[in-house]
Amino acid sequence: MPNMGARSGRAGTLDGGICPLGMWQTVIWLAMLAGCSGLTVPENDAPSSRPKIERDTVAIRVVPNWVVGRICGLADQPPPGRTEVGNYIENRRDDLLRQLLQDPEPAAQVYGLIGLKQLGLLPEDLFEARISSISDRVEVCHSCIFTSASAAEAVGYY
Repeated sequence: MPNMGARSGRAGTLDGGICPLGMWQTVIWLAMLAGCSGLTVPENDAPSSRPKIERDTVAIRVVPNWVVGRICGLADQPPPGRTEVGNYIENRRDDLLRQLLQDPEPAAQVYGLIGLKQLGLLPEDLFEARISSISDRVEVCHSCIFTSASAAEAVGYY
């Protein structure tokens, strides 16, 4: 029996090939999304720049690399990016948190700001100003609800 506890940076495929671990993360997230009852994304909430899969009038957005939230999906998993940011904070890696501020995804920027604030490297007034300066919508989740919110609202999901 294979050691199911062992983990590496790459995962095998059914045909014996190798694929990036990130792909499996997306497959797992899509499976969790599909398991949520009543999952729909209103058309006005689905950004036109994001690819989406439509089937039987249900639109499912492809999960981004960064989503702000605590737990998501029926399996109560941390959203993409939360575990990494938690590790950055735990290991006091402010350099990696600062790199997130340059990421094109607004959720990554929010995570970077939250991490720097938690490390005491970003005063409250500067934190509020930087959060307010993020004009794009931020991908957020809570349980089976995946949507977008303003950056200030997204902080509440953390």
